[in-house]
Amino acid sequence: MRAASGTASPLPEAQVEILRLVRREPGIRVHDVAAQLQLAPNTVSTLVQLLSAEGMIERRRDPADGRVTRLGLLPPAEERLGRWHDLRREILAVRLAELDAGDREAVARAVPVLERIAISLEGVAAGGDGAAAPPDGSRGEVQAAPGVAPGGSRG
Repeated sequence: MRAASGTASPLPEAQVEILRLVRREPGIRVHDVAAQLQLAPNTVSTLVQLLSAEGMIERRRDPADGRVTRLGLLPPAEERLGRWHDLRREILAVRLAELDAGDREAVARAVPVLERIAISLEGVAAGGDGAAAPPDGSRGEVQAAPGVAPGGSRG
């Protein structure tokens, strides 16, 4: 992923996560970034200062409450995130093409489940508990796929 940044220096993962979050939630407050990423507010504030100095993020005063600062991405951050996204998409396409037909079919069957997991994780990040009860009445334990032993090896 870092190679996608071209000539720009790589960003630490925490800074990348802040950029991704601000992209998903433009206008988010530093305090809310800290809560969602489970980081100390002063740590996020320092990281935001660094990103601001690099021209990646801007701080704007909330028009309704001048004490509140809102965050927004600047074009260089949008471009960098776009490049990273494109690179990940290309890598995934290559890796999927390398799979045999049976494995590609297994991945395709898993997509709806993975989407539900992703939605659940977004709920956790947004402050919910992400603990929607599974429809089968289980406690949500992950079961090994048929033919795969726990731990991922084929049995």
